[in-house]
This record gives sequence, structure tokens and C-alpha cells, in this order.
Amino acid sequence: MDLQLVEAAFNPDASALLSRLGLDSDSDEAEDFLSLLDRLAPFARPKGVLTEAKVERCPDPDRILVGGVEFTSRLLADNLGDEDVAWPYIATCGREIYDSVSAIADPFERYWGEEVMQAALSEAMDALERYLAASVFPGKTAVMSPGSLPEWPIGQQTPLFRLLGDGALRCGVELTASLLMIPNKSVSGIRFHNEHEYVNCRLCPRERCPNRKAEFAGAGKAD
Repeated sequence: MDLQLVEAAFNPDASALLSRLGLDSDSDEAEDFLSLLDRLAPFARPKGVLTEAKVERCPDPDRILVGGVEFTSRLLADNLGDEDVAWPYIATCGREIYDSVSAIADPFERYWGEEVMQAALSEAMDALERYLAASVFPGKTAVMSPGSLPEWPIGQQTPLFRLLGDGALRCGVELTASLLMIPNKSVSGIRFHNEHEYVNCRLCPRERCPNRKAEFAGAGKAD
């Protein structure tokens, strides 16, 4: 499977965004936000890249090869240990809206802009998941992202971006020297076949995560 670029339409739910921001729909602040949303929406280009990569087990239980690239993580190796393939990916809100929000001087409007970017990222993530299910693998899947858990630290961004080749460039994402992504509303990871109801969120104690899909269960309690 070649590297696939998946683009998504941006159809923001204005009511949901107002609720997330705690803005009364009849307030002046809500009117200002909706005006900002109208200005930013044309710049939103949510997109992502996805590929299929062969999984190869290593003698060292803390290491695993994905697409010929070595990753270090006992948890990742355990999750991929019975699989033949996995699907590395990057998803992003898009560089265009990131540049637009970065140019906003007012701190409140920039905060609102960050929420619009998060909504665009969610569209990109959903589009990648739909593409995988419809065109590649219809079964249950789960995901792990470098830096989301101590068991797979942020340093593993480097081999993941190496595995994806020019995929980051194709979707407009840059990996900085500190291993953060630009645009900041971007995610990367490896999606894999999962029949055991593994959910990365159950091992992550971060309470105010906009992408949380399950309650924190504590280390070693994800299954």
C-alpha cells in the first residue's frame, strides 16, 4: 500500500464549539466567536497521511520493527506482537489555518482559534479512520501515539517520521528539534488491529484532553 493522502471537508459544529468555550449563544462574545469562525473556516484544510507497514518481531521484547524501522516500547511491541501489518499515520488541522491563527494578535481570539483548529484536526482524524475502515481494513483498530504515554516516549517521533518518509511534507507537518509538530494541532501514531478493546486513553492520566475516548484506568489496566 502506497502512502495515502486523505483530505477532509471542514464542517464545524458552531453550537458544539460555543459549548466547549463556555459561551452563551446569545452573548456578544458568541457573536464575536462566530464571526471569527466564519473568517477562519475557509483556511481549514484538515488532512492526513496513512500507509500500511509490515510488522516484524524482534528477540528483544522492548523492540519491534514496523516497515523496517525499529521502535522501542514494550507496550507497542506487545500490542503489535500478533499482527502482520500496522498503519502509521499523521493527521493535522492544516498549515493554512495554523498560519491564520498564529497571526491573530488578540489572546482571546487566538484561544478561540485554537479550538477551531482542534475541530479541524478532529475532522482529519475521523477522515483517516473512515478511509482505513472503508478501503483498507474494516475490523476493530486501536492507536498509539509517541509521547502520549511514558511507555512510548516522545523521542519515538523520530523513527515514526522516518517511516512515513515524505508524508509529513505532503500534509504540511513539520517535526521540530524538540520533537513537537507544527501545526501544533497535529497528531501522529500507529493504528493497529485490536480485538482486545485496548484504548490508549485508559493509560493516560491527562484529564483535559480533547481527544479522550475512555477514562483513565491506571498503569497496566487498559485491557
